[in-house]
Amino acid sequence: MRQLAIMLSVSAVLLAADSAQAQTIQIVALGASQTEGKGLSSNEAWPAVLETMLRAKGYDVRVRNAGVSGDTTPGMLNRLGSAIPQGTQLVIVESGLNDQIARGKRVTISADETANNVDRIVSTLRSRNIKVVLCQKKNLGANGPAIARKYGAVLATFCVDGKNLGSDGYHMSVVGQRNVAAYLLPIVISQLGRSR
Repeated sequence: MRQLAIMLSVSAVLLAADSAQAQTIQIVALGASQTEGKGLSSNEAWPAVLETMLRAKGYDVRVRNAGVSGDTTPGMLNRLGSAIPQGTQLVIVESGLNDQIARGKRVTISADETANNVDRIVSTLRSRNIKVVLCQKKNLGANGPAIARKYGAVLATFCVDGKNLGSDGYHMSVVGQRNVAAYLLPIVISQLGRSR
């Protein structure tokens, strides 16, 4: 009887371990219109393309698109709790460009406020033991590298190529979205490690 109880206990532990390993990896892409894929279908936006690429590499993964057109870093900070569900393992944060546009329109989002908001976003995510890939366009200054170093996040810098813009001349085309997903693929894989 005692041996049976031990065998059942061991089986339960092994089943629990298998179940934990079999869980789908949860990734969230947090950003604005370039993340949302403005002007494109949802499956053409880079988060969906990245998910497809990761699945083709054997990863059981879901990449949730939390991009909202026109969003700024104050908005992203305010919706952080609802945008990043429990169980998320990795967040790709794409932010800052709309803050610059707002400054050009005399809206009061200073460069210091942008940096502070991004710092708070990354800090909050890391406090939840969520890995962070911080995407910063090359023209957004030195704050990104400093924040990434401070919290052990990965910094990904990319530039939206003018050849890969859609008909509005501002948002990425399907090709641009694919290029971003392909650029992020090895970076995300490096963060996921052996979690397949």
